[in-house]
Amino acid sequence: MRRSMITGFAAMMAAAASILVVGACDDAPSCTLILGVSATGEWVNQGGFFDLVDGARFEARTKTHAYIELWSSDTTVWSQSFDPAGPSPQPGGTAHTCAENADAPERVILVGYTDPKNVAYQSQTAWETALEDAVGAVQSHYPSVKQVELLTMVRGPLVQGGTTYPGGFNCDPALQEDIVAPYVDLAISAEAVKHPGLIVPGPKFYVGDCSWWGPSSPTRDGHGPHFVPGGMPALEAQKMADYYKSGICESPWCVL
Repeated sequence: MRRSMITGFAAMMAAAASILVVGACDDAPSCTLILGVSATGEWVNQGGFFDLVDGARFEARTKTHAYIELWSSDTTVWSQSFDPAGPSPQPGGTAHTCAENADAPERVILVGYTDPKNVAYQSQTAWETALEDAVGAVQSHYPSVKQVELLTMVRGPLVQGGTTYPGGFNCDPALQEDIVAPYVDLAISAEAVKHPGLIVPGPKFYVGDCSWWGPSSPTRDGHGPHFVPGGMPALEAQKMADYYKSGICESPWCVL
């Protein structure tokens, strides 16, 4: 990403960031845009997230395989319709937008993810570069944005069998798609330090149980990162809504 662009914004936005509170009170952002992959759209849309918060202040654009390294080069995601309110399967249904400033959001929640098998993005340095580029793309398309909150994908359970898994318990050992590697969290923290006020690290969200994910077969528990078909996206949407309404991050579903 064009580092000068982000650096210039950071100082200016440090003071303004204080007005971007989490809850749905009068000084909350008039419009928050959620960006992510299709699994993000599952808790937003099928989970009914907009009905659980002040939906007039939230909207989303999610896309299959919208990996973190592609936000700066894939132009289609920026021009596609906003996601529906749900519970219609994305991308069906009528687009849902903020009541005000739908095309000029004040805050963006960017959910970063990539194929865990992609060796090019298995380091903190690579993730920092990808995040820089992605935030630069956000600023380019939405100069109105005062704050970008960086989230990872929803993780497997925080606690399983009495053991704590900060990156999430891997519900399916054959895959690595419901856990978050430490270098991703470190990259997000590093970006927030480099660009105070503009970039903030979001909470780490966890499913309560492997069964929240969609089942990998009729006889096996689910595995992430997908909630549908057959999973429980509404449970995850409720945990997300609890945080974005009140700012309360309750373990074991949410960790700051």
